Amino acid sequence: MPVPVPPQSEQFDSCCIPKYDLSHVFFEGVARPARTSGRTRPVAKKSSPSTSFHKAKDVHAPQESVAEAVPDPFLVWLLGRFGLDASAYRPAALARRLPSCLRQLRVTTACEAKAALELRPELLGQALNSVLIGVTEFFRDRPVFDYLRKNLLPELLSSRHGLRVLSAGCSDGQELYSIAMLLEELGALEESELLGMDCRADAIDRARAGIFHAREAAGLDAFPSPPARSGITQALRDRCRWQVGDLLSDIPGGGWDIILCRNVAIYLNEPHVVLLWERLTSALGHDGALVVGKAEKLPPSLTLVRVAANVYRKTGE
Repeated sequence: MPVPVPPQSEQFDSCCIPKYDLSHVFFEGVARPARTSGRTRPVAKKSSPSTSFHKAKDVHAPQESVAEAVPDPFLVWLLGRFGLDASAYRPAALARRLPSCLRQLRVTTACEAKAALELRPELLGQALNSVLIGVTEFFRDRPVFDYLRKNLLPELLSSRHGLRVLSAGCSDGQELYSIAMLLEELGALEESELLGMDCRADAIDRARAGIFHAREAAGLDAFPSPPARSGITQALRDRCRWQVGDLLSDIPGGGWDIILCRNVAIYLNEPHVVLLWERLTSALGHDGALVVGKAEKLPPSLTLVRVAANVYRKTGE
């Protein structure tokens, strides 16, 4: 369940960061910059929680008390309306989002919230968004994307023409679009399959549209005064597919070369954490890579080996 992660302390030398090309992003009211051989580096900024149907973590949160061990009945009802099992989540993580949900609905109690949603079911999506916040950004966690660009993607592409990439808990798609940009620059986008999955239909609609506010695209913006909105080019949008679904019950397909699932498991109860990692590992191809969040720890029983910070490769069946 998304709760903002404290700012990351990890620093890196900006002089060594590769630049990213802007030709696959357009800005409303501003002519698209010409494609260059180099890449324009996103402006360094504090890390924020990733991409997904649950994002971000309070790493200093106290252990849940006995009173917090049972999910709030209203939240159980709300998530159930979308086919989501509230018992899979840490109750305290859900409870922290209840006040925000009440404010969104302009009510003061959970009972009033339920009555308001029964009267106006068109507000259910907004209520879910206030509980399961998806936070993401382009090229979030730069060291990870630098490793993908320099090492992982070229290595995988040395034995295949395109890659199958799944962004599990994709939020509004910025993470998957970032991978698409790298694949386009490596000449492998046309033969690649990219799928973003999130349990929130509103997030999937935003991802499919590919239109973002200037502050969201600031890391890609070469203009000193960016316009109000920026958009992903049609070529990239055409290569990305989007699907509404619950990762705990439906991980599509198998044989994925890369699965990105960051700051999702940290909101789940331990049995469901293990279940999620096992399913994602099974969905990887024989030498596929799983990219996780900084705060997430994988069970040692998985057939994965750490190859870089937050990146694991599958070692066998």
